[in-house]
Amino acid sequence: MSWVVLKFGGTSVSSFKNWNVIIKRIQYFVENGFNVMVVISALSGITNILQEICSERDIDKRMNLCLEIYRKHMAIIVDASIDVNEQFDYQYKSLEKLIQIPILSIQHQAEIMGYGELFSTTIGNQIINREIQCKLLDSRDILISNYNEGVSEYSNFMNCDINVDSSKLFLSSGVYLTQGFIASVNIKGIVYPCILGRGGSDTSGSIYAYILNALKYEIWTDVSGIYTIDPRVCDKSKLVRNVDYKHAFNIALTGGKVIHERCLYPLEIKNIICEIKNTFNPDCNENTIISVKHQRETVITGKAGITFIEFKKIEDAILFCSQQYHHNIFDVSKTSVVVEGFDYDRLEFIKSCRATWWSKCYLLGMSDLEQYNKEEIIKRLQLKLVYSNKIYTIIQNAESLNIILRDIYNYLPHYINTNGKSIAIVGCSGAVGLEIIKTLHKRDFPVRQLLLFGHKSVGSNLDTPYGVFPIQRFDLERCKDVDICFLATTSDFSKQFAKQISSGRAIVIDNSNAFRYDDDVPLCVPEINPFVSNKKLIANPNCMTAIASVVLYPIHRKYKISKIIASTYQASSGAGNEGMEELISGLKEYALTGDVKRGVVFPHQLPLNVIPHIDVFMPNGYTKEEMKFLWETRKIFSDNTINISCTAVRVPTLRSHCCSISIETENVIDADDVRELLKKSKGVDVVDCIEKNEYPMPINSSNRYNVSVGRIRQSLVFREYGIDLFVASDQLLKGAALNAVQIAELL
Repeated sequence: MSWVVLKFGGTSVSSFKNWNVIIKRIQYFVENGFNVMVVISALSGITNILQEICSERDIDKRMNLCLEIYRKHMAIIVDASIDVNEQFDYQYKSLEKLIQIPILSIQHQAEIMGYGELFSTTIGNQIINREIQCKLLDSRDILISNYNEGVSEYSNFMNCDINVDSSKLFLSSGVYLTQGFIASVNIKGIVYPCILGRGGSDTSGSIYAYILNALKYEIWTDVSGIYTIDPRVCDKSKLVRNVDYKHAFNIALTGGKVIHERCLYPLEIKNIICEIKNTFNPDCNENTIISVKHQRETVITGKAGITFIEFKKIEDAILFCSQQYHHNIFDVSKTSVVVEGFDYDRLEFIKSCRATWWSKCYLLGMSDLEQYNKEEIIKRLQLKLVYSNKIYTIIQNAESLNIILRDIYNYLPHYINTNGKSIAIVGCSGAVGLEIIKTLHKRDFPVRQLLLFGHKSVGSNLDTPYGVFPIQRFDLERCKDVDICFLATTSDFSKQFAKQISSGRAIVIDNSNAFRYDDDVPLCVPEINPFVSNKKLIANPNCMTAIASVVLYPIHRKYKISKIIASTYQASSGAGNEGMEELISGLKEYALTGDVKRGVVFPHQLPLNVIPHIDVFMPNGYTKEEMKFLWETRKIFSDNTINISCTAVRVPTLRSHCCSISIETENVIDADDVRELLKKSKGVDVVDCIEKNEYPMPINSSNRYNVSVGRIRQSLVFREYGIDLFVASDQLLKGAALNAVQIAELL
């Protein structure tokens, strides 16, 4: 018997009434002699809530969001008069446990994002089996992603390319139910959940249609087919009825609804018919069929939240676009143009408007792009843009028109706030780079343009608070032309490129140790030495130095510190994402086997261990990390007379560095007076109440901007000329990203 694949999700599974539509559709195909594979994605709004959980730092707020998810599913359970089975209860408790992990890794986030599909299929299986015998499959056993070494963790877990384990899909006849959107990845014998990213549920269904050689694939949603733009957003949208695969690709690429381009590839290979069906109007005959036929339609593209301006003539639209903004930049984050009834060549339109808003791909007009060869497209793309030579190169080297569209989209800049600064972040997908992006957004730093550059993650997309951005290969000329360039890179990279970048328009804020000890490069902690206004290259201090100095400098100003003896306890994330991953995987390995292999990132195993060795050893027996504390503190304080000794220790925590500090002062010092002084100091939180067991720890200082200080007491060694204290702070924030952004704020 032949197979059909039906995909339901969002509003189509968000009420018991809609589940009855699903059952009727399954029954229709069963009665007509078909086997049926039903692919289910999450209820409407659930994926957004799960995304919010992943980005939320406060565990109590995560739990409240989790409860909201529970209530949405319980509403269907009650309406359908089914029992909460053990599987649903187990899944919900597993999600609750997972979201209580303080720092959610990419793996954790991918696992969390898949729970929407797990919940909906568990409930759906109960509802369907009351009417039709249905077998539940776990998509994570069938859709397997290869872990790509050297590719970003985001791409490996949150936006995967999928292979199929066909051995798990020897199906007899009947009805089967499985999840969309989720899959799994095998890393050194350990299986982790992963997700397929944007368009993942539709893509899951098209993969199953491909495997089963399905006669037809139906996608059920709340609109009746492929539209030129989301009809829920713009009433000017048009239904595109009979289109072939090539035109479906073009519509998907420019923002049309409702099908995603990734979904089309498996269907095109086997020429599987795809229909878009309306859950709220299941008998509607105006659904789109992707077939060999095609008719031209006016295509309008855009997104929710923008203002549409209508013109009767294309010339009027061109004039508006070219005059509306400075430098002929048309900001489609706020406005888009509708030219009614005019099928205009979009490339000609871009040429006429000189519109760098191609970067968001919200374009007008749809035409037969394939009618032009490369030379003709090049002729039409003589745009008066800064990067026109690069665009020319992209087109010359492209193998297909779709590649041209994507590569130009990935190349051109993303404009966010027309009154802000243009920002480049090199090393954007590392632990520090990611925190710089988040911190810019949280502190409302005025960003006009955001360019993201990487190395291993080049070619993937990064989901940021500003939207999804492509990660591009480092481009010196483009970095030179921004207002501020953050370098979250190795010292070797900074030594090679930082001064070249700062020779242009850009001011460079460097997070490496490449220039920290250069006399002509300021080493800045804004609370201490904010004098950087005329500098083109500024160094960010070592994480532990920045943290400790915020606490020590007010004491130094009042009491004149003569000696500092410090022991640092530094989290695994001080070695980047790889450090955290090695700690987490080692702990999992110990839980499963009782053993931990020697580390790769660290010189010894870090789980269940501490390592008194960070960075290389120097001839004097100290490590370079320990000497940085001496060199940098003296430079920041502008005082080379302070004697400093430091021991740096790596400890098995994920985030937030700690430091035990003993100081000797030239003036008499009192612990109570110091406590009051620090309470008034900028960037410092005093957490010091031994009666209530309150003192700084990683668990209460992570994800906080201020440095926590406590255990303030009179020294038993230096007596009235000394105190001891304990400091903790998030080294990815004050020790790196926050300090860098604070420097940018000074500019």
